[in-house]
Amino acid sequence: VVGDGIIKFFRLQGQDDVKQFPVQPPKLQHFLCHCWLTTDKMLVCCESGELLLFDTNGEFQLTLPASPGEARCATSVVPFSKGFVIGGDDGFIRVFEKSEDPREVYRQAIQTQVDPGTGAMVRSLALSPSEEMLALSTSTSQLYQMSLLGQDLLKPDESLTVEPVLTQFHVG
Repeated sequence: VVGDGIIKFFRLQGQDDVKQFPVQPPKLQHFLCHCWLTTDKMLVCCESGELLLFDTNGEFQLTLPASPGEARCATSVVPFSKGFVIGGDDGFIRVFEKSEDPREVYRQAIQTQVDPGTGAMVRSLALSPSEEMLALSTSTSQLYQMSLLGQDLLKPDESLTVEPVLTQFHVG
């Protein structure tokens, strides 16, 4: 559970027994979203732009060095087999992949923007079961898709193509 100054970890023990773990984040702040990256690592995104990594017991591990550090840059997050994707204010989408460097853990592979200049925030992200397509919705009630195929991610010089699922709607 995350929120404004709130971060709590719970574990289901048996059928009806829920146990809360004590959590000590590096500092209290507004925690916007979270996801399990693996069975033993949880990512928590903060309003300050920090990306925090915790273990299964709620113990803080580190602030990812690749954290964007921009306010409200991660309002939604979704994991995938190679890392995770965050979406935030101004329509920015950032794809992070696992790093070979143990100090870095994850590195930003690519960044793109949806609806540049509109101020649209990425509200939610969803990944196809094959992890080939990412669907996203924005604060302007638009629905987009983008490819997460390996060959598309290997082109860091090019911006990923984010396309409307249908024609744009709810405009005006």
